[in-house]
Amino acid sequence: MRVIGIDLAGPANHQDTVMTIFRESEEGLYFEQQWKKVSDDQIIRIITELSAEQTLYIGLDAPLSYQDGGGLRAQDRELQIAIGDVGMRKSSIMPPTFTKMVYLTLRGVTLTRTLLSLPTRNRIRIAEVHPGAVFGMRMTDKIDVVLNYKTDFEDRSSILTHFPIWKVYDVPQEVALESHTLDSCGAALGVWNWSRGEAKWEYQACPPYHPFPVVC
Repeated sequence: MRVIGIDLAGPANHQDTVMTIFRESEEGLYFEQQWKKVSDDQIIRIITELSAEQTLYIGLDAPLSYQDGGGLRAQDRELQIAIGDVGMRKSSIMPPTFTKMVYLTLRGVTLTRTLLSLPTRNRIRIAEVHPGAVFGMRMTDKIDVVLNYKTDFEDRSSILTHFPIWKVYDVPQEVALESHTLDSCGAALGVWNWSRGEAKWEYQACPPYHPFPVVC
């Protein structure tokens, strides 16, 4: 089984889109490869090739649905409460239709529906993941590190040292150089834990409008 984490950016911003692939083994999750500046076409091509060989679990750091009429979804409100309980900023969870989020939401919705339409040989499971919450719920004793990692290299490096504790191995040190590369790995960690019934937090899918779970 392969586990994929994608830190998505808006449709016109491939620069900040990162995709990371991990291989599951009995010992845990092993880093295999990471791509930067990836387009939808590249993502779809890679996933199509991999799904011919095995089941895939894909975690995307992007809203994969929106609230009819705008505003926060029920899952957004619940996640705000959950991260607030561990000392994180509730404001980091924004409405999918918010000005800063709407193009990211558009890309997330389009990409996931395209993936579901692919005639893949093996199963593809998709979840929406908030990497910051993934880290925060596993580092409650070092929440200040999580609060600042987006802009602080030392804090990103500190998070990276915890990956072996979480049974995620061989992640290169250079992943800590950017928040997007680290978040891609965090998205993979979140969806992998969910695949094993070990998510720290989950809001179940509510089809047809919200067809994917949100997990941390």
